[in-house]
Amino acid sequence: MKMNLPTAKILIFLLCFSLQISAQTRLIFSKQELVSDFEFLYTSLEENHPDLFFLLSEVDYEKHKAKVLNSIQDSMFVQDFYLLIAPFVALLRDGHTRVNVPRTSRMQFMMNDGGLAFPLRVNIADEHLLVALDLSTEQIVPVGAEILSINEIPAAEILQQMFSLKGAEVSNDINFQTISNYFSTLLWFLYRFENDYQILISENGNKKHVHLQGITQAQFTEMMSRQPPTQNISFYDFRIDSLKNTAFLEIRGFQDTDGLTEFLEKSFYELSLHAVDSLIIDVRNNGGGRSISVDSLMNFLTNKPYKQFSKTKWKVSELNKARHRERNPFVYNIIKNLPNGTIFTAYDIPYTIPREKSTMFSGKITVYANKATYSAASTFVSLIECLQRGNIIGQTGSPRIYFGNMLELKLPNTQIEYWVSISKFFDWCL
Repeated sequence: MKMNLPTAKILIFLLCFSLQISAQTRLIFSKQELVSDFEFLYTSLEENHPDLFFLLSEVDYEKHKAKVLNSIQDSMFVQDFYLLIAPFVALLRDGHTRVNVPRTSRMQFMMNDGGLAFPLRVNIADEHLLVALDLSTEQIVPVGAEILSINEIPAAEILQQMFSLKGAEVSNDINFQTISNYFSTLLWFLYRFENDYQILISENGNKKHVHLQGITQAQFTEMMSRQPPTQNISFYDFRIDSLKNTAFLEIRGFQDTDGLTEFLEKSFYELSLHAVDSLIIDVRNNGGGRSISVDSLMNFLTNKPYKQFSKTKWKVSELNKARHRERNPFVYNIIKNLPNGTIFTAYDIPYTIPREKSTMFSGKITVYANKATYSAASTFVSLIECLQRGNIIGQTGSPRIYFGNMLELKLPNTQIEYWVSISKFFDWCL
């Protein structure tokens, strides 16, 4: 059988997961081990996060910490422990500080213990649950239909439970994609739904009930292999309208600086060739990335000096020192001798001087943003506003002060991975 690229990627993914599972088969932990992991978690938050109580009071934080400690029981499954600690971290409302879904437990149950999965893949739009793909043997659910309830639990309630596991400063929009990707796993974590699914859907305003059976891992792989091959989705898109009056530049992420820079060089060269005088930059659903990537784009849009942030704060710790020693020696030399626990504020952030570009665009700029525009993408939107360089349409998912620059950590016993922000950024326009 000839295998298309998406199917091959799925099979490689499953093989990697099976190897990971074979190396980590322990899914039940003692109370002592879980208490130790939770102490490790909150200690790392308190030692490294620059402002733990920015959006959550210390009283509420301590109350919820005690609640988690009192809820830890002996012989708990790793997924149940996750459901205790993820909402605790999410209460900080810092979208960069979060507990990652421990998918290993679900994969082991599926592959070794006959577990069955929810047979639909979903998308979330405007906090509505939509069908993206029907993987069931029944094949009776149309793509695009809205799921109103699953086993008599309203979809809105299910989504709110899932959103409570991920922090967000402004809205849940920044977590739509993550929840969509992990929906089947989280559904099992929360409700232990296994085989029978009574689903109420709505299509074109018409409601109807459908009954679906859960699917095995083998069925999932088989159904995915039947899907038509998909083209690789680029993070970037550029086009000029037929009248050569307006250009459209879409950037879906700022992670790959080299790739983005190469794309921008070609795009703005084409812009200059056609003498286009209006540019629309779309950063909707752009979850951010690297600050240096934002600078790469700004080089083509302005020749004025600017700052991405007016100031930045760190909480001095051993982990923070180690990170800056590796990635930012200039900051490390400032904080290396400061006592742990010190809040250090960098006020004298130098201006960024854009590199001269013969293809710099000097025409009209319009930027499209939405509440899933986050982190570095939100900073880009703010720079356009601060420099009065263009018109902004839409609101981003980051406030004027937000956190980032994360430590990637792992709990010693359960091996659950999580992130902790170590920087507090202040918008240049503040």
